Amino acid sequence: MKFYQFIAMSAMAALAITGCNKNETEAPVDTDPDAGVKEITIAINGAGMTKSAVSPVPGWNEGYAISKYDIYFTSASGVIKYAYTLDADGEHSDAYSSLNSGKGIRFVGLTEVSQVYVVANSSEVALSENSNISSLTAELENFGGDKAKTDILYVGGDKDLTPIANEPADDVDITIGEGEMASQYYTAEIYLRPVISRLEIGGIHVVTADSKDVELDGVTYKIRWSGFQPKLVGIYMSNVYGKLSPMVPDVDEGFARPVNAQITNGAWNTSIEDATGSEVFNFGEAPNMNTEKVLYYSNYNNGYDNLFNPESGLSGVNYYYFNGQAAEADPKTCVPFNFFVPFDVEDNTMPEEDATAVWGEGNTLTQPAIHFQFDFSDIIGDGGYSYEVYDAEGAKVEDEDIIARLTSRINFNDLTSDHFYYANIVEFRNGDGAVAITPNTIYKMKDVEINPFNITTGTIAPGDDYNIIVRVTPIKYVLKDVIPGFDNE
Repeated sequence: MKFYQFIAMSAMAALAITGCNKNETEAPVDTDPDAGVKEITIAINGAGMTKSAVSPVPGWNEGYAISKYDIYFTSASGVIKYAYTLDADGEHSDAYSSLNSGKGIRFVGLTEVSQVYVVANSSEVALSENSNISSLTAELENFGGDKAKTDILYVGGDKDLTPIANEPADDVDITIGEGEMASQYYTAEIYLRPVISRLEIGGIHVVTADSKDVELDGVTYKIRWSGFQPKLVGIYMSNVYGKLSPMVPDVDEGFARPVNAQITNGAWNTSIEDATGSEVFNFGEAPNMNTEKVLYYSNYNNGYDNLFNPESGLSGVNYYYFNGQAAEADPKTCVPFNFFVPFDVEDNTMPEEDATAVWGEGNTLTQPAIHFQFDFSDIIGDGGYSYEVYDAEGAKVEDEDIIARLTSRINFNDLTSDHFYYANIVEFRNGDGAVAITPNTIYKMKDVEINPFNITTGTIAPGDDYNIIVRVTPIKYVLKDVIPGFDNE
């Protein structure tokens, strides 16, 4: 969309206009889109903690929730020339109400501007005039899973606008600024998008008793287990970025899946070696990453306690740590994680379409990983977890060598000294295919099922068959459309 459109004219015509029409002489030209005094109309349509057991929260629907708007008018280089904050209690409360009701707001007397940006729900002080819009960043610590929808930052912008008519935009209630009506009107399409995508875990259970066929030396055996009910003490997220620069767009402070279980006392370690073994992620250099309910939920208090209380208990052979889908009323409860997926602020892809992530060169952490931490101490020993091996005819196998080889991966008595183990989600599916992680999307997973063969000693499994692949239902947020009309005065 072009903001400026210049109709060539003769020198005599230009002089005539200079003499009789100040508005036209100040209209922008191709070489300077910031020139002229502008009238801009905007309308918005469509709309350190104490450790304790985790309480699942209601899941989100696709609707938006806006508590405040910061509106920035900038030059072509992104320098902020005008900044306005609109909320329910401030100087422009009438304008805030007008936007929320679908009415327009007209800004007049603006000079040296050719771009517009809207930032909603910012908890920080608004960017100041003469700063650059590119300095806007979002830190993951501000968007933990326990945040309300009105705490989530939305951004949108338009850098290249289109002239539409010689009449002012209608349905405008409020005028801000001082100036006369302009002679040419422009339009923009700005879609406010939340800066985060979201993963909602709707339930977690283990299969306490069942069987699995395992092949050894060309012979198929059946392994039957029972008493599989370890204590769930933590849920952790990795393979994400801690910082988003939405106007660029780009992400930074990457935290890849760590090697082994680099978790101490219910939290990620301060320094972590990544999966390549060649780099160390230092939380001291990026303190905004290591925040409870951003990268982990745990219930450590001089020892690991159950993550959920009360527990849901047995349902047949399944033991539920929590089951947010069992509630009769909506919304269903969940354990949420929020994370950054960069996007183009000018992208006007609507929610029913696939918005493409703009990861940028060198950014590779395109799918978050979830790690469930289990304490096996209470089920090790007599009367707890056990297994037996049977041959193809159903006879119990007594050969200790065969049993040891078949059950080495599910013998949790001595695989680790502290009896802590992990189940890892590294891929999300919808139907038969993997789900691409896209911006502004809520990924709802109804339930996570874990059995002994999903368990490993760390956050990276030795083989793909250890990992959990879950099915999710992706839904798009409903985006708020911002439609300003621009005039040249």
